[in-house]
Amino acid sequence: MIRVVTVDDPQAYVVRQPIKDRDDHGFTDITTEHAVLERLELTDVLAPRAVYLCEDESVLGGPFSVIEYLTGESIHWDDPLPDGYRDTRSRTQVGNQLIDTLSDLHFVDTERFTGVCERVRLRAQVDQTVAQLEGATSATGHDFGTLWQVAEWLQDNIPDRSFKCRIYQTRIPCSAHTR
Repeated sequence: MIRVVTVDDPQAYVVRQPIKDRDDHGFTDITTEHAVLERLELTDVLAPRAVYLCEDESVLGGPFSVIEYLTGESIHWDDPLPDGYRDTRSRTQVGNQLIDTLSDLHFVDTERFTGVCERVRLRAQVDQTVAQLEGATSATGHDFGTLWQVAEWLQDNIPDRSFKCRIYQTRIPCSAHTR
């Protein structure tokens, strides 16, 4: 990621381009991510504004997206919390903000994402999630006992009919942002 600020426009922007290691099926491609951010603009969900998408690979060697820069602290995967967030009160605040954001996402009309987000059968969703959990367990060596209990329950209790729901995935390991 590159942060860009110009003298004429003090609004900061971020240039996002997928890194080569992020072509796993569990990550959202930059074009889809940009389209999702565009559709979130008219909602109450805290998300950066999508500014520009370039799919011309001759410019930066691959597609990239320009989005609004949000001030705050980024919480990166497997890194300790930033200094100002290590006490119990601050951790609770970050957790509550994540829960509030997920709650806001549940109120967004799924129809606005038609043609952008693919529909996936429930069995395939659970299988994909279990595969990601297996990968995370293998890569980190962490014991995800409770998550495995949930995964096993889901495998045994998949509903017979499909219904609309949201699956949360991130394209890069920086998946939380606080203001």
